Amino acid sequence: MLDTVTPPATDLLSLDQAKEWLSITDSSTDDLLAAAITRASAAVTSYIGRPLLVGAYRETIEVPALAKEVALARWPVTALTAVTIGGDALDVDADVRMDGDTGTLCRLDTTGRSRPWYWGCRAVLVVTYDAGFTEAPADAQDATLQLITAAWSARGRDPGLRSIGIGDISLSYVAATAQPSVDTVAHLLDAYRVPGIG
Repeated sequence: MLDTVTPPATDLLSLDQAKEWLSITDSSTDDLLAAAITRASAAVTSYIGRPLLVGAYRETIEVPALAKEVALARWPVTALTAVTIGGDALDVDADVRMDGDTGTLCRLDTTGRSRPWYWGCRAVLVVTYDAGFTEAPADAQDATLQLITAAWSARGRDPGLRSIGIGDISLSYVAATAQPSVDTVAHLLDAYRVPGIG
């Protein structure tokens, strides 16, 4: 069970970053652009299956028998605050080892404290930790910007309109189905996605 102690920010870009990307110099469309950032960020986060930005969590895990490692639901882990097993507190500096990049936690042998050891049969862990990036990674920002750019370009346009002509001048629009969607930027996001099982 995962409880969020401090929710992470949801927007993967700042308004200034998006304005610079779109070459917008005034503030007349700030509200519209802020909404576009929120929608694109939500689409990226939904595809990934977890928040990217830093938050604080308390996770309760029932460890399978003979397990030496447990994977936390959020990563990268930036701070391990507390670990209890069956209600007993462990020393986070001496009794456990955390791989922050993968969010993998292992218990250390209590004698030498250097090698992974079994958590115990049906042990219940409560782990309090901070996880996430302080700033969205560049490829996730790029994916978000591509989605914002597509939405911004199509703003105010009739989605049913494909081309228009006046005399010798004609203008064709890219079909809405060809606009970038999460599927078209998935290659930028797959490294951060929660692995599927089955």
